[in-house]
Amino acid sequence: MEEMVRRSNYTGAKLLITNLKTDKKNVLSPEGILRTFDVSSKRIDAVKKVYYDTPDFFFRKNGINISTNHYSEKNKDDITVRYDSSVSRIEFLSNLPDTYTKKLNKTDSISKHYNYMATAILELVPKGLTVDAFEVIQTIKPMLIVTKKRERYRVVHNDGLKVVLSFELNTYKSMKTGAKHVMPILDIRMDSPDKFKDAFKEFVKRLNVQETNFIKQKHSDLFIGQEYLEL
Repeated sequence: MEEMVRRSNYTGAKLLITNLKTDKKNVLSPEGILRTFDVSSKRIDAVKKVYYDTPDFFFRKNGINISTNHYSEKNKDDITVRYDSSVSRIEFLSNLPDTYTKKLNKTDSISKHYNYMATAILELVPKGLTVDAFEVIQTIKPMLIVTKKRERYRVVHNDGLKVVLSFELNTYKSMKTGAKHVMPILDIRMDSPDKFKDAFKEFVKRLNVQETNFIKQKHSDLFIGQEYLEL
């Protein structure tokens, strides 16, 4: 498992917003939900996420998401293999990591990392997938590309809750049909230990009360693409 990083899935929420400029101003207003938070200076970047699967979406059907993430502001990209199923894990597996990541050279071919992806899948699904993971991995293709133009802020409350607010203009493109869908999204991610989950949920709830026009979306870009583009 050399060079692999294990981590838990992020705790967050994605909200469809109406107007990036206006909604950002309202959310960041010192008179609103952030009046008791310290707000960092903005960070602007872009990221391209490429989701891979077999032509019949074998891995998605088994709760596995595979993506490469290409960053405009970093020297290296990464590959992410994530267990992300609507079916909850059984209790004795619930404490296993949900996500494995590995650094990726910007010139690397995806085929160079087949072994890593197969190994990560076996770590995430110890019972196996009834197939040879390495054999099936070799048939994957790009199925969805998500390009994100992001403006991010880190906000910190004095009780320890830390949240990253990412105002994004996202373009979802199906590699199967060529169809595209553009959405302005506010991605909210907890940047604190798990003990702050309840405080984070309350933060999102209060934000929804303040900004009643925001609409909750699926937690994964893959699932959003599936919903709007019928992958």
